[in-house]
Amino acid sequence: MNILFTNNTLGRAAGTELAIRDLCREMRQRGHQVAAYSTQWGDIARVLLEEGIPVVDDPGAIPWVPDIIHGHHEWETTLAALRWPERPVISFCRGIESWQESPCRAPNVVQWVAIDEPCRERLIGQEGIPAGQVRLVLNGIDLSRFRSRGPLPSRPEGALLFSNYATPERLLPEVVKACQGEGLTCEAIGSGVHRVVERPEEVLGRFDLVFAKGKAALEAVVSGCAVIVCDVRGLGPMVTAENFMELRRESFGFPCMTTPLTPEAIQSRIAEWNPGSSRAAHDLARECCGIASMFDSMEAIYRECAEIRVDAGLAKWTAFAGAFFAGLGSNAKLGRELRDMHRQSRPAGDLSDPFELSKEHSRVRDAFRKGQSARAELKTVQKKSGRALLPGDGRQRRGFMGLFS
Repeated sequence: MNILFTNNTLGRAAGTELAIRDLCREMRQRGHQVAAYSTQWGDIARVLLEEGIPVVDDPGAIPWVPDIIHGHHEWETTLAALRWPERPVISFCRGIESWQESPCRAPNVVQWVAIDEPCRERLIGQEGIPAGQVRLVLNGIDLSRFRSRGPLPSRPEGALLFSNYATPERLLPEVVKACQGEGLTCEAIGSGVHRVVERPEEVLGRFDLVFAKGKAALEAVVSGCAVIVCDVRGLGPMVTAENFMELRRESFGFPCMTTPLTPEAIQSRIAEWNPGSSRAAHDLARECCGIASMFDSMEAIYRECAEIRVDAGLAKWTAFAGAFFAGLGSNAKLGRELRDMHRQSRPAGDLSDPFELSKEHSRVRDAFRKGQSARAELKTVQKKSGRALLPGDGRQRRGFMGLFS
């Protein structure tokens, strides 16, 4: 099969970027032709290109016609769907809140897939996708990379905060203070502390206790560390054999972080230290969370969906396209000047190595997209109006930010 993957960015090593990298590698190894599409390139794009995997910033620039489109993120998935209207699309959701993770609704979408139960609930309950058209494919870990460390000590000594969201101003101070109160040393890795680790499997085994969420938490569990689910949103439980399956179905994510994040609360979790219970969770994780089964599930979905004949007439496509772009509205014009500057600053001629410039553009665009002064002014208007200025249906939220994804 020819498989086209889409993603918001192919920049730093983070959740969906790493998922795209791993899927591209595995599906190519299984004999499929693969390519990746994103308008923002960086470290992951460089890795894929160095491995001979085509990376494009135009879905029509791939060197073959796709048999199936695996779409991450609504905007990029929609552009690929519009470019290849006769090809079946899978719309994949990996986030319960972010506007980027809204499902694609193009007429050639034949299947929606969720990475966990909260994402599945979002697609069905909030987005109105029929339950029968949503599948669940849980995360898997490459157990040959993430090997088991030795037995845990009777008392923990070293702790690791594993998060791209932690910064010296948030999350890190609370975790460090709690660890100091328990006599633990504490280190942090992640983009927020300017310490991105490309191969976390080489780091995790050095720590007894890991604070993490999402796939990072699962990687720490299969490595044999004790894990406390934790991130900027709040504090979750210590992972045990008893709660492991429920936490996994929630992707160790925000829904299980129900306790306010304070040093005292974190210390109470550390006090639950139980090497035997953590080891039992590790054994269960290694038994059921191998990445091969996830790849098998995705390949089976690709094969099944590639056989579906897309038969959407012009009327359906024009209605969809009209509604989709009308949803952007005049807000999309807010970034016109920035977009034009971005285009004018791109190097002419050979674009085979645009990574450093692309990373700088991505940084500027993200700063614009997340501009605190603009957000503060919008919130002020919202309060004065007495109603929600940015409705929670995802489509209008995307309006002023989606231009730069």
